[in-house]
Amino acid sequence: MIYIGIDVGDNESGYCICDKEYKIYDSGKVKNESLLEIITMYDDPFAIIEDYVLRGKARVHARGTVEWIGRYKQFCEDNDIEWVCYTPQKYRSFLCNSSTHTDSKIKDFLDIRFGEKFLKDNHFIGRYATTDVRSALALCVYYIDFVVC
Repeated sequence: MIYIGIDVGDNESGYCICDKEYKIYDSGKVKNESLLEIITMYDDPFAIIEDYVLRGKARVHARGTVEWIGRYKQFCEDNDIEWVCYTPQKYRSFLCNSSTHTDSKIKDFLDIRFGEKFLKDNHFIGRYATTDVRSALALCVYYIDFVVC
């Protein structure tokens, strides 16, 4: 099975595609419509989508993101793709073992978890990756480590 972590944005989404051994097949940040096409390129994909619980003013600013979360869910349903959603608070807090789960903590976790060689071999995840791509990998790691294994 192929796992696709998706950090949803209002126009673009970060994604990471890997197997249960963490072999990375692809990652990046692309327009949301393009990611729908990328998902269908793989046999038997499983989507892990970052979801949000929004309060107050955040609802207004993240409206496009929330709409795309719904579109990804519907796309998966329409194409018989299994999917699950996790909030950043859930997977980041667990992976970082901390109540503070900033992007820099996720980067530190990935550095410790996989080491320098992994990040060098997968340069799109390492030092020059966007926070969205690292979050997408973290979604995959959370799901594979704590649900699959």
